[in-house]
Amino acid sequence: MFDIGGGEFIMLVLLGLLVFGPRRLPQLGRQAGGLVVQLRRAMNDFKGTLDREVALDEVKEAAKQVQGLTSDARQMTRDLMGQVGAPPAADPTRLVRNAAASLLGTEAVTPKSATQPPKEEPPAADRSAKPAVESETDAAEGGGSDEERE
Repeated sequence: MFDIGGGEFIMLVLLGLLVFGPRRLPQLGRQAGGLVVQLRRAMNDFKGTLDREVALDEVKEAAKQVQGLTSDARQMTRDLMGQVGAPPAADPTRLVRNAAASLLGTEAVTPKSATQPPKEEPPAADRSAKPAVESETDAAEGGGSDEERE
């Protein structure tokens, strides 16, 4: 810590022995050791506090960026709704999720409804033209086509 060599340390111990005497020297050594321990604890606490503050600042900056992206996405949605005149078919928060995912470096989360294709129903005219079940008379006659009946 102070770059003191072996010979220099022996000289300091001898000087302390001459100045303070053999009775007080061990007591002063313990006090100096306790002071060093307290200084190290204080230094580690300060480092931990500084690291937490830096991490908190990074989180705050990321939150500000997400807020900016959210407001941009809302404004774009309002602009698009004003141009089209109808609500969009997709989830309007999808842009926010995708922007946040790209900012954080993760995959965008999509709802199940966005990944499943819409169900197609036959037109109403086709449903009324064909009966779903054959009538009882057709079944009694053996069914078949029109050519077989003639």
